[in-house]
Amino acid sequence: MAGYLNDNALNTIVNSLFKMHDTFARTIFVFKNGKKTVIATNSKYNAIYGKTNTGTREDIKYEMIVKEFKARVYYSQEDQEFLASEGSDQSGTQNKIILPKGSIRIVVTLEAYLFLKEARRVDVDGRVFAIKSGGNHSGFPSNEFYHFHLTPIDE
Repeated sequence: MAGYLNDNALNTIVNSLFKMHDTFARTIFVFKNGKKTVIATNSKYNAIYGKTNTGTREDIKYEMIVKEFKARVYYSQEDQEFLASEGSDQSGTQNKIILPKGSIRIVVTLEAYLFLKEARRVDVDGRVFAIKSGGNHSGFPSNEFYHFHLTPIDE
């Protein structure tokens, strides 16, 4: 964008976007796949297969990794929001993917994206959601934010 906006103007825009994000962001809890810690109490334990020579399982400890992040949350308009765009050649075809009732979209920063891309579940306002998309980046003038589509988990 050389010629239209100088570096100061671009920095002002980026700072304004982050200020908007901080203003409207809510706290979410992200659950990452737990660490598997194998506890071998004797030398006859085979950590590869997870069994002793008698065929029983030894103690295996799973640690849940939970982190707190700030995200902007957008609720889907039920039966109206599609992953395929309305203006594309696929408009009106069966290639559209209708998001389930209660689906949401979250917008996060790079720090949260790096954790979310390996996570499975997200807690937003006490409801648990499954991550159904990769982090699509967006932002102006560069990609500072990432979008994830989440679907509710019936627990």
